[in-house]
Amino acid sequence: MKFKFYFQDHSLIIESYSNGAPYTLQSDSLAKKLESALSMNLTDIKHRSPHFVTYEFSVNKPDRIIVDKALLNDFDPVTIPLDSEKDWKFTNVPHALIAGATGSGKTFMIYYLILQFAIRGADIFILDPKRSDLSSLISSIPNASNRIASIPATMAKILREANVEMNKRYDTMFNKTDVELGKNYIHYNLKPIVIVFDEVAAAMEEDKKFAKEIDSYLKQLILKGRQAGIFMILSTQKPNAEAISTVVRDQIGLRIALGRLSKNGYRMTLGDEWDELPSAETGTGKGFVFLDGEGWTLPRPFEAPYLDFDVLNYRQELYSAIINNR
Repeated sequence: MKFKFYFQDHSLIIESYSNGAPYTLQSDSLAKKLESALSMNLTDIKHRSPHFVTYEFSVNKPDRIIVDKALLNDFDPVTIPLDSEKDWKFTNVPHALIAGATGSGKTFMIYYLILQFAIRGADIFILDPKRSDLSSLISSIPNASNRIASIPATMAKILREANVEMNKRYDTMFNKTDVELGKNYIHYNLKPIVIVFDEVAAAMEEDKKFAKEIDSYLKQLILKGRQAGIFMILSTQKPNAEAISTVVRDQIGLRIALGRLSKNGYRMTLGDEWDELPSAETGTGKGFVFLDGEGWTLPRPFEAPYLDFDVLNYRQELYSAIINNR
């Protein structure tokens, strides 16, 4: 067997050349052996071909983001940092799915994304069928009675109006003879619209009549929203097909699994292109992330940004961000 070892960014890359030896074709088995031998975490199996396989190992654990005023005052308008090595460019890779059981840190991850979108000037809407933590943000979001919904009829109304706005934006952007190809909502000075849909499964189970309507609007926004600047953040404890259809899930660019899920739960959240997840800590605020468009084969270990409410006045920061960007 032949190996090439080299460093690239924050990773150790190992290329394994099989030269026709049958035992080297068992890439997953070899990956675990290399991981054990090196005492390093495998983060990806980058390339497969008939004659070689490329394995990527993390040299240093990415630093967790600590949310403070400095972070909120220094930001890229279309890119949200996830940790010291990973960023979510939502204009290219739209929509997010966050899965995890109660106590997994799912709500804190949503709080973080809401605040990040708020400082970027987004119009924020919250659908919270469980009437729990996210509904409590009513005092931090101006005109909240039209932006936070807990009953199926009102949630359907917000999604319906978002679809109407999306189609208006497409009329604005493309109903011209001299339309510029490849431009999105930013080119036309349109604000991003972000809809946070917490516990999708609870909404679908509460009222079957409105569930069909909600699912229909949700599919349209997920499939067509990116260029018009409309983004969805979905969360659920059980990412099954009854809660989030395969059509919707396949179009979501950022997928995060926090805490401990079943193998089937990980597959439904992170996709099913992997045979085995890399080694990672799991627990509150810890788990895995998968980002489309990065060339990843495997999900990556992930630790969610840390919000310390004793240091950061979250409600005041959110309110100020929305008012200042109105």
